[in-house]
Amino acid sequence: MRGDASNTPAGCASLPPLSILRGSDMATLVTVHGTGATGEECGPKWWQKTSAFEICDDLSSAPDWLCLPVGNAGNITSYWAGFKQYQKGLPQVLGVQAAGAAPLVLGHPVDKPETIATAIRIGRPARGEQALSAAEESNGSIIAVSDEEILSAQKILAGEGIWVEPASAAGLAGLIKETRRGSVDVKGKRVVVVCTGHGLKDPAVITESFESPKIIPATYDALISVIRE
Repeated sequence: MRGDASNTPAGCASLPPLSILRGSDMATLVTVHGTGATGEECGPKWWQKTSAFEICDDLSSAPDWLCLPVGNAGNITSYWAGFKQYQKGLPQVLGVQAAGAAPLVLGHPVDKPETIATAIRIGRPARGEQALSAAEESNGSIIAVSDEEILSAQKILAGEGIWVEPASAAGLAGLIKETRRGSVDVKGKRVVVVCTGHGLKDPAVITESFESPKIIPATYDALISVIRE
């Protein structure tokens, strides 16, 4: 089944260009946004697990895959706890770190994490062990993606009217990476990608690419001259 905006639950948004996913002609991809905080810089907040309740309510059960960014590991830990508590099925969990800040992938702390995804630029996750447990228990994984892959996913989301900060696009970046190399099979599956932060939260990567505005004299003739250029 292809994602369709006409039957997408409130609070969610379908993502039509499923050609980005391997075997996607039989997949439904849904992005969930507006969670309010990344959880990566706020410490453990167990109210985040209620997002898992809402996903189950909207879809009538847990999705097949849940993809989300991992920094301090608050979200992945809380979501997994929520699915287990709600008892409407368990998804496989794909946690995604930035390659320059991927201690859970590398297996050791990163003293100087580097990535454009500021919300997950964390070298020593507070809930790292719980995140690894969640991925293992769900038969999922935690992977790393490059900044280039994150920015590409951010542009894909923006093209569908969903503007997120770079860190928030990591979940989609990871899903694209895994489907392209065949590690995740989405045929006939329901996939939820969690988008945690609005683009205004970390707009620097976008605004820094803008050209500086042209300064002109405050005259009619100067304005007309610019318009005609």
